[in-house]
Amino acid sequence: MWRAMPTLFIGLAIVSLTSMTAGAQSQDQIVAISQCCGAYGQAAAVTASGDVFVSTHGPQEPFPPNPWTFVLNIYESCGAPGSDVVGLVLGAANYVLLSDGSLVSGFLGGGCSSGGNIFADAGRSPGGQRFVCFGQTAEGIAHGYPPFLYAATDGGDIYRNCLESGQGGWRFIGNVRDNLPVPTELKTWGRIKAERR
Repeated sequence: MWRAMPTLFIGLAIVSLTSMTAGAQSQDQIVAISQCCGAYGQAAAVTASGDVFVSTHGPQEPFPPNPWTFVLNIYESCGAPGSDVVGLVLGAANYVLLSDGSLVSGFLGGGCSSGGNIFADAGRSPGGQRFVCFGQTAEGIAHGYPPFLYAATDGGDIYRNCLESGQGGWRFIGNVRDNLPVPTELKTWGRIKAERR
């Protein structure tokens, strides 16, 4: 049941946005969706063209969703660079990450601002890399630890921002490929069967 609920939630969001935007906004794909578990239970979705939609849900199970509402377009309203949307986080901070490392914040209230650039904040050159993944910790918040934001590039670089550390800012914390095991030759099932014949 638990695994089916997120899929159902995202499926409902896609259906709702597609039908709602038929006349007004573009009907492009949702590329990021997130939910904040605060008292108001707000969720947001961002499309590939930068349209931001929000919905709230009821306070009791089955947490019925309210209609999705168009808020703004991050490219038109926020002056975000024309880079692809990578991800969205809601909670301790509300950010949309673009593939060039640019962050857009404050978009839920209908206004927005630049949240800076991860590469610039970390003092690193992109070196041709693009961001491909964005997320935040939730466990720490529930247990009194500060929330962390994480972002990863297509080259395997991982960046982290502790939102309440007092130091703030994005930091490069390593590359996942630095510790990969030595490559080995893996055989497909078809190859194994052919060798045994």
